[in-house]
Amino acid sequence: MRTDPMPYLRIISDPLAGRGSALVISLLLCIAIDVAVADTAAGVEAFESGNYEKAYEELMPEAEAGDAEAQFYVAKLYGSGYGVSENLDVANQWLQRSAQQGYTDALVGLGYVYSNGLGVDVDKERAVELYREAAQKGESAAQSNLGLMYKEGEGVERDYQLAGQWFRRAAEQGDVVAQTELAGLYYDGFRFEQNLRKAAYWFRQAAEAGNAEAQYALYNMLLQGLGGQSDVVAAYTWARYAAEQGYPGGEQAWEHREYFLGDERERQVVRQVEAEQWPELPSFSAREAAELKEE
Repeated sequence: MRTDPMPYLRIISDPLAGRGSALVISLLLCIAIDVAVADTAAGVEAFESGNYEKAYEELMPEAEAGDAEAQFYVAKLYGSGYGVSENLDVANQWLQRSAQQGYTDALVGLGYVYSNGLGVDVDKERAVELYREAAQKGESAAQSNLGLMYKEGEGVERDYQLAGQWFRRAAEQGDVVAQTELAGLYYDGFRFEQNLRKAAYWFRQAAEAGNAEAQYALYNMLLQGLGGQSDVVAAYTWARYAAEQGYPGGEQAWEHREYFLGDERERQVVRQVEAEQWPELPSFSAREAAELKEE
């Protein structure tokens, strides 16, 4: 959105005329802002539909006028080479301009750029600063990435407790990576509370969202009875889901299913996966699920 779309307009000094001019100017400003928003929205829609040339035409004027969202999408165009020649330097310049206005997606994107050295020198500390700024605004991807930085000790001192706190904030918003990471912390219990029921709960949330790593983790837990529940059919159903996504552990488990499944149980698994039904286990009562989320 333009920050000062019509800077040359001035209100004249006459009190009565001033009121009229102010009203006209206010209306003109509203119209200009509405047009800018509409142009940016049209550009975003074109980007999402794959019409990158039109996206560039719509977004570039708004980006140059200071619209943070438009600047972010122009950065994406240059960073991916969609509709324009790929240019990481230009992409990062637009990303920087958007991030300077506090646009959360740009903060996360620029954090990723610095964390991975995409067109810039690797700067983990700067990445943490950017992730933190977006995370404090409630952006789940930033919270998840910040959790990973604390878990791995990149750009900050390693701290599993802080990692868990950020993972939880993102997991509660449905971030699948954070759900899987939080479950892993509860499962391993390394410098973190070990709680297999919490691990199973968060693995299940991620597994139902299609995360193959979480699906394979549930296979292991149910096969071994970890977390208080055991079921071979449910275990191999999760393994089959993971295998169908090409997850190596899931593929290996399914290859050796004859050691645990008979023909009838295998048919049960296949029917359930073909029907796209999740296994009943692990299961949680509404009360237990609420308690596990709140703890």
